[in-house]
Order: sequence, then structure tokens, then C-alpha cells
Amino acid sequence: MSRNPAIDEGARPYAFELSGGAPCLDFVNTLGNRLGPEPLEEHMERYEDVIEFARQTGALGDSAAETLRAAARARPADAARALERAIALRESLHAIFDALAAGERPAEADLAGLNEELAPALAHARLEKRGERYALAWEDPRVAAEGSGAAPLDRPLWPIAHSAMELLLEADLSRIGECESDTCGFLFLDTTRNRSRRWCDTRICGNRARVRRHRRRMAEGE
Repeated sequence: MSRNPAIDEGARPYAFELSGGAPCLDFVNTLGNRLGPEPLEEHMERYEDVIEFARQTGALGDSAAETLRAAARARPADAARALERAIALRESLHAIFDALAAGERPAEADLAGLNEELAPALAHARLEKRGERYALAWEDPRVAAEGSGAAPLDRPLWPIAHSAMELLLEADLSRIGECESDTCGFLFLDTTRNRSRRWCDTRICGNRARVRRHRRRMAEGE
């Protein structure tokens, strides 16, 4: 599928499925129908989609998102490259966590793909005080020095790479699972007490499976 890096002011933002349990897994799940027949369901067609994903996950505020939109309009070639980097990161993350879901060891090449984006992400990470607690924040030094037109268009990738690092370092990786749908392929972190999660969303793939079972039983009873 061709990807247009342009910012389409008239397009309605896609509402991303955020049921993966971690931002990096939600990002992996921006490509749907991975296990089914063509066409795949690509939800990262334009750089605008990368911004919108970050906004919907809380990684970007409205003001920061608009700054990136303005920068992308001013630098469409850079926006196209940022989109390609986003897709490459997503596919590296899919390969890593898909392997873990299958009880296998991720390939070094896929870890290298993550590390390629993790290095610049960590270079921009900082801690800031928020009330009585501390939180991770991301600085955009080029914006302060040169204005919004110089905004780093890879900014939405920083929290995604950091999320993947945190998941790999801190989570029980045996809880990484894959939706049991024959076509979906979405990944998730199973946080149920008895490790019983089977679907990306019981209202979507789970319900479809129930409908198929019902139809099969009805057909067998005829």
C-alpha cells in the first residue's frame, strides 16, 4: 500500500485500538489483519497518522501535535522519512514481540531495529517534577532554539521505543500473547490473574468467534 506523508486537514482521525496493554504493542497493532488474506489493514498511511497515534496515547499534547503538523507541512520529505522510520520500527517491534508470544528468542536484527530508534529517544529523555512525583518527559531542543519549523519529526517515536525498552526490561514476557483470531494477529500483554486472555478485544474478535461458533452449531443441527 502506498503511503502519502502529507497532512490531510480534511480527513477524520482514525480511532486507534489501544487494548495492547503497552504503547509499543498498541503501535504494533496499527497494522491489522496480519494473519488473514490481503488486503492488510494499514492505519499508518500518512505522517499525520503517526502524530495522531501519539496524541491518542497521550504521548503528545494538542499543542505539540500541531507543532509537528506544521513542521511536516513545511518539510514533506522529512515527514516521509519519519513515516518510513515509524513503519520500520513497528515491524521490528512486531517481530520481537511476536517471537516472545510464541516462546521464541527475538532475532538480533530486530533488536537492532529497536536500538536504532532507542538511542535518539533516550538522548531526548529527561525527568521533571509533577506535583509530588517525578515523570519522564521529552525535550525538543531544536524547537526552543530554532522555532516550530525545526521540530524533530521523529518525536512521536521516542515514547514508543522507550515503551518497548520498559516492557522488555520489566515485564513478565511470558504474558505477551497474540489474539486467537485466525486473521487478526494483534499482540497484547495479558494482565489477567489466571492468564486467561485470548482476544485483542472480546467485543471484536471474541464476539466474531462466538458468532462463527453459533453459526457452525446451527449448520450442524440442520
